[in-house]
Amino acid sequence: MATWYQLGDIFVFASKSETQGMVILEAMAAGLPVVAVRSSGIDDVVRQGFNGFKTPEKQSLWCERVQQLLEHDELRQQLAEQALAFARDYSVEQFAKDVRRIYGETLALAAKKARPRKS
Repeated sequence: MATWYQLGDIFVFASKSETQGMVILEAMAAGLPVVAVRSSGIDDVVRQGFNGFKTPEKQSLWCERVQQLLEHDELRQQLAEQALAFARDYSVEQFAKDVRRIYGETLALAAKKARPRKS
């Protein structure tokens, strides 16, 4: 899929039912800015004017944002770079580091609580 994403200039997303954000993160990992219809999962991933645009469910506004990115190379490139940087925080490697840290902290806390107290 990464190859297909990299063939594009932007990632457009108008679904209100597929809103977990996975495809958006995949597109950002390929360096694509996003134009999406605002919904619950989108709000967690798309940062307005930073890595893409969120619009209300209004076709004319959505199309304006798509056109804006297609016509303004500098803006599109800036948002693309920021999308790529944003996606790095959600990489498999970063996820593994976060899980390891959380488990380590949890186990250390459990061990500390399990130690007998000295009177």
